[in-house]
Amino acid sequence: MTTTSLVPPTIHNLPLDLLDASPKNPRRTMDDKGLEELAASIKQSGISQPLLVRPDTWTEGLIEGRFEIVCGHRRSEAATIAGLEEVPCIVRTMTDQEAAEIALVDNLQRVDVPALEEAEAFSELFARLGSIPAVAAKVGKEQAYVAKSLKLLTLTTWSRDALREGLITIDHARLLARLAEAEQNDALKWCLDTQAGKKTPVWEVLKNRLKRKNPIAEKAKAEAALDRDGSDDEDLDDEDFEEDFDDDIAENGRRSVWNHAWECESVQRLKEHIESNSGEPLDRAPWPMEEDWLLPDAGSCLDCPKNTKANTPLFGDLDMGVAVCTDGACFKAKTEGFVLHGIETAKKAADDSKAPILRVSWKATSTVPRMERSDPGANIKPDVPKLGQIFKAGQWLEAKKKCEHARAAVTVDWSDANNRGYGGGSEKLRKPGEIVRVCVDPGCKTHAKAYVKAARSGGAHREQSETEEQRKAREERMQIAARAETEIRVRLASEAISKIGKFPDGLLRMILLEQLPNGDERKALEAVCPGVEKTLKTAKLDSLEFGRAVAAASLTGRYLAVWRHWEAKQFRKEFIQELGRLGYDASKAWEKPKVPIKKPTKPSSKKAAKPAAKKAAKKAGRK
Repeated sequence: MTTTSLVPPTIHNLPLDLLDASPKNPRRTMDDKGLEELAASIKQSGISQPLLVRPDTWTEGLIEGRFEIVCGHRRSEAATIAGLEEVPCIVRTMTDQEAAEIALVDNLQRVDVPALEEAEAFSELFARLGSIPAVAAKVGKEQAYVAKSLKLLTLTTWSRDALREGLITIDHARLLARLAEAEQNDALKWCLDTQAGKKTPVWEVLKNRLKRKNPIAEKAKAEAALDRDGSDDEDLDDEDFEEDFDDDIAENGRRSVWNHAWECESVQRLKEHIESNSGEPLDRAPWPMEEDWLLPDAGSCLDCPKNTKANTPLFGDLDMGVAVCTDGACFKAKTEGFVLHGIETAKKAADDSKAPILRVSWKATSTVPRMERSDPGANIKPDVPKLGQIFKAGQWLEAKKKCEHARAAVTVDWSDANNRGYGGGSEKLRKPGEIVRVCVDPGCKTHAKAYVKAARSGGAHREQSETEEQRKAREERMQIAARAETEIRVRLASEAISKIGKFPDGLLRMILLEQLPNGDERKALEAVCPGVEKTLKTAKLDSLEFGRAVAAASLTGRYLAVWRHWEAKQFRKEFIQELGRLGYDASKAWEKPKVPIKKPTKPSSKKAAKPAAKKAAKKAGRK
């Protein structure tokens, strides 16, 4: 299409049915989801940027013929989806070559809005419109997308630096932004260096990763520092800088391989780490979820935006099971507030208002509590516990009614070990803020045996004062409950299995994935079958790749990696048996090849025959 008439660049509303897509459009594909979002935005706010078109024929002030789209093909498609009949267009005459160049440059120069700037724009809209659904409808995005973008504004300084420097992606940042400051910094540190200890601050990990990412820039900074100091030393050469850099990393306890392409943990692994390690399960909270008096600024936990179950647009993709509080500092503050509330309640209920309310912990210890003199003026050893300390399990017992040393106390933590969510066995999970009657006097005659047993058991928090008959009765009740539970589970499993028509693919993959080891054993398994985990998750069940991955998983890595040199021959027989199940005979792999032994030749006892000529001469001489 060519034209020679000169047309001024004016804006007209042109019917969509008069616009034709350019056959030379550089954009070959269009994302359906992106088109739908753009269509929703156009339907809500219209087209803010006109299309650029060129005409077949043109009479000034009068539209004739059809128009070819030079720039704005996506806007045209989205406007059609939105149901528009006309779109604003800049009409300009241009040659075929000019149109192709403008279309190409327009696509190459188009840059997406940076994520943080987009979040700030959403924030301004949110301030005006007042809700996430209103903002999402205005811009044609999903509510979850807007919610996660707004959350980027809560990124800590270190997370922003990591995103800005390219150490993490925007997907990493969206996961981190959901967490409160302390949890976010811990998750970022893990993402950048899984080996970083708890005492290593996040900024130090970030600094070391920036060095690893851009050593040339670090070298330039070092040379610039030498110039500023006026040093006469020569510039750092590459070998010196590499050695200094490696030494610096080694001093800080980091593994370093020069020019190694470092990458942070994947988004999926970060997601799994957050699901497993971040936040506090709200079913552990001792306070009622609907109460808002513990921290007036925080409000109720039921509708808190940091509650994973109450904020599905933000946390809906995380598999965290029960409702989880993603702000550990807030959870800790509410716990402390609830303990203080328990102390005040115990004071009001106490017979002696001046008697101190003790604080007791469920964490076990075998040490004695801190002691003081009962009579400060007496010249005796400390003989009574200091009441202001936190007594740990083993230093206190729940008092019997007849105990004369019983005092009111409030628990300050949970009774479960390792955050398991229960006390162990059939014990009920005990929580902070409980008001209990305790005995902290090791010389108490009522609990004399119980204190001895508690000391022998290393300070176990369960009361040890039950009789032998009571212990047997308790164990029998536990066994009866266990048998009843087993019968229910067997019945449910039988019903579920009887309804299976064919072996479920997902169950097969799960069973196989559970066989995969970790650590050095995983590395050895990956050397045998690279990408074994991904293959087991995605490959077709009847494919050759899946069969080989199953064979690799059957080895389970147990016999592939040898941990210590003196265990080199351990499990060799089992490993050969595993390979035999795969149809491979490795029984002779460790046999040394037999080298034929040459027997030494013995000298002959017979005398060597002399030549015939000599024999004849000798015989003739004798005659």
